[in-house]
Amino acid sequence: MINYLLDAIGNYVIVANFIALIIALHMRLDDKSVLISIVTLCALNGVMLWIFYYLESKYGVWDKDLMRHAYYLTFAMLEALGIYLLVLVHGYFGVKPTKIAKTIALSFVALSIIIMIKYYVRMHFSDNSDLTVTSLEILVQFVYSHGVPAINLGTSIMLMYILVRSRKRELKGVQSV
Repeated sequence: MINYLLDAIGNYVIVANFIALIIALHMRLDDKSVLISIVTLCALNGVMLWIFYYLESKYGVWDKDLMRHAYYLTFAMLEALGIYLLVLVHGYFGVKPTKIAKTIALSFVALSIIIMIKYYVRMHFSDNSDLTVTSLEILVQFVYSHGVPAINLGTSIMLMYILVRSRKRELKGVQSV
């Protein structure tokens, strides 16, 4: 039940991020950093979703160890790529990163670290039956399965908050004129 809920949250977060992008484009935000950040996040979400379903289709076809490597390393690399793209595009357009860009970059760092810790534990401890290792696996699984959706949900909520706040400022500016 909880895994279904966490998967559903993950899917809703992707939809919410794309809705945030549509809202931001509709609002014609002046803050280029917010637009760069949302576009980067949505592009990464789209690529990750496509890769996830592609890898899922290869489950049982490809070797189990190859799947493990492909899954964790691909997603960790994509999170790192997200950081690189944020920095690159902000620099290319000469835009100073705002708090939202920094927060999204931080979420990419946190997700990449969580993914790599999960990968490390799966690669080095998954066949060992020692009690402390099992406890470590349980802890890492808990952090991974709850931390990833929590970070993604928090980022999505922050995006929506920033957009609502920007819209309220726009409306105040129009009403006071």
